[in-house]
Amino acid sequence: MSNGGIMKYKKLIFDLDGTLVSDRESMKYAFCCVLKELGITPSMDLALEWLKFDDAYWHEIESGRTVFPEYVQTKEDRRVYAQSMRFVLFFESFPISFEQAIHFNDVYCENLGMNIVPILGAEEVLCFLKENYEIYIATNGPRRSALKKLENANLSSYISGVLSSEDAGITKPSKIFFDSLFQMMHYPNKEEALMIGDGITTDILGGMQYGIDTCLFNPNNNQIPIDCKPTMSVQSLLELKRKL
Repeated sequence: MSNGGIMKYKKLIFDLDGTLVSDRESMKYAFCCVLKELGITPSMDLALEWLKFDDAYWHEIESGRTVFPEYVQTKEDRRVYAQSMRFVLFFESFPISFEQAIHFNDVYCENLGMNIVPILGAEEVLCFLKENYEIYIATNGPRRSALKKLENANLSSYISGVLSSEDAGITKPSKIFFDSLFQMMHYPNKEEALMIGDGITTDILGGMQYGIDTCLFNPNNNQIPIDCKPTMSVQSLLELKRKL
C-alpha cells in the first residue's frame, strides 16, 4: 500500500536472476555440463572464470556497443549469435566452430534451470503480493531457462507473464525491451508499474529512463551510483511485504 493506504501499483515487474533466484549456482552447473561435452574436467576455477567472463560479455551486449555481422538480421539471429559467440570467445585457446558453439549454448541453456537456489523469501513474498498485484518477469536470460527456473523454484503459479530478451529481440535496458514488456502487460499507465531488480543498469536505470518507478534489491547494501535514484530500495525481499 502507498499514498495513505491507496494502492498505487497494479503491475509488479521482477527481474529473475539475482532477484528471485540465485543465478550463480545454476550458471556454474550449466557450464560444467558444457565442459563435460567438451571432454574437459570441470573445475571451480574454470567455472568462476566463466562467471566473470559472462558478466563482462553481457554488459558489453547491453551497452549497445556490440556490432553484429550483416547476416544477423532477425531477433532469432541476434539471440543465437549473441548467446553462441560467447563460447567461441571463451574457448579461444581450445578453438571451437560457431556451429559447435550453437550446440554448447543449447546444452548450457538446457541445464541453466536445473540447479536452482531461490533467493530467501522469494516464494513467501510472491504469494503475499499475488493477492493484490499482477506479477511479471522481465529477464535478459533465455526464455526456456527462465521458465524452468520459475518451475523448479516453485514460483510459476504466481507469475502472470514472462518476457525474455529473446522474446523482445533485445536486452534490458533498451526502450524496445520495455515497449515489449508493456505490450505484454496490455499497456498499463506507467505510474501503475514498478520494476524490481538487482541490476543497476538493466533494471533501475532502464526503468527510470522508461519513466516507471523502480525498487532496487540490494542485499549486500552496495553503494548506489549517484545517477541511480530508485524509488525505493530493499535489502530483503520480505521488506516488500511492508513497503507494498
